[in-house]
Amino acid sequence: MRAKRQLVLTILHFGFVSLDVGAIPVRASDHCCNACCHQDCKVEYVEKTVCETVWDRQETTKMRTVCEVVCEEKEVTCYKGVKEIQYQEKKCKVKKPVWETIEEKVTCTVHKPVWETRTREVVVFKPVWETIEKECRYTVCKPVWETVMKECKKVVCKPVKKTIMKTVCKPVTEIVEKEITCTEFKKVEETLMVTKYVREPGTCVFDPCTCRYVYCPGEVKKIQVPCKVTKCVPVTVTKKVQSKVTRYVKEQVPVEVTCYEPQLLIEKVPVKVCRMVKEEVVKKIPVKVCKWVEEVRQEEYKVCRMVKETVVKKVPKRVCRWVEEEVTYKVPVCLVKKVPYTVTVKVPKVVKKQVPVKVVRCVPKVIEKKIKVPVCTCKCVCCVPKYCYDD
Repeated sequence: MRAKRQLVLTILHFGFVSLDVGAIPVRASDHCCNACCHQDCKVEYVEKTVCETVWDRQETTKMRTVCEVVCEEKEVTCYKGVKEIQYQEKKCKVKKPVWETIEEKVTCTVHKPVWETRTREVVVFKPVWETIEKECRYTVCKPVWETVMKECKKVVCKPVKKTIMKTVCKPVTEIVEKEITCTEFKKVEETLMVTKYVREPGTCVFDPCTCRYVYCPGEVKKIQVPCKVTKCVPVTVTKKVQSKVTRYVKEQVPVEVTCYEPQLLIEKVPVKVCRMVKEEVVKKIPVKVCKWVEEVRQEEYKVCRMVKETVVKKVPKRVCRWVEEEVTYKVPVCLVKKVPYTVTVKVPKVVKKQVPVKVVRCVPKVIEKKIKVPVCTCKCVCCVPKYCYDD
């Protein structure tokens, strides 16, 4: 503390002192600062040790407690309902139908067919085929080729540029009102007479061949029936409509045109010419001719006639009678049972752990430095400051 105080007084006396050991600047000259002193003052530099505190960074590892969540597996028994169907026996009386077949005698008249064979003469035409050779004459054209020199005229066009005054039409639009006749359709109801076909009720007639009643349909008659019909009738209507009309105005504009002047070129080219020559060909073609010849044959044919007969038939008839019976039947009953089963469940658990953590702290450190301090060697009381006599 004493050395610090001396250093501060020295700085106040001489103005300022740099901590750099190499050079200590002094504000005044080497002579004494007091004007009353007639002696020359001498300044000497003395080395002194000064203590300075410095903060050092130190890394240390500390153990810190950290909480961690861990899941543990546990087995838990649960119950689930399972449906089970059981059958219970029940008794009841039931009436059942019992069918019996009984034979009944029935007399009926039956028409039986009796067939007879008869003979008759029939005239038949038979085809008789003959092959005859026939002459067929026809003309055939044969091609005869000849080479002929033919003059081929070609017209070649040469381009020539010319300026021509051309009339160009420019469009000018105008709005004009026009009367337009349109046809509109209106609905009109009319009654028309329509012809319908109606059938009269039929009658049942007994057929002796099949021994059955045959249904004969009635006559079909025409009937006039009124019917309403809607028609669309066209009606002409005049409407005024505005329309744009484009009018073209003619203008004369100079235009460059390339014209082609024709030139005639004549070339002789060999050309093949085909000339058709006629020839007559005669061919004999076989032709089949059919002649019909009469033949008389005797043919047998059958004739049927119906004969009545009385027949006794036994017809089976079913008769039903009801019989009581005791029947046992099973009734389904639904029952619910509890069935145990195990399930693995994850349960959370907090676990404490010691984890190493790096910590940085500042540690104070005292460093000794040597400083040059100016000291006045003058023994004058007015010049020498008090700190010179402290030692």
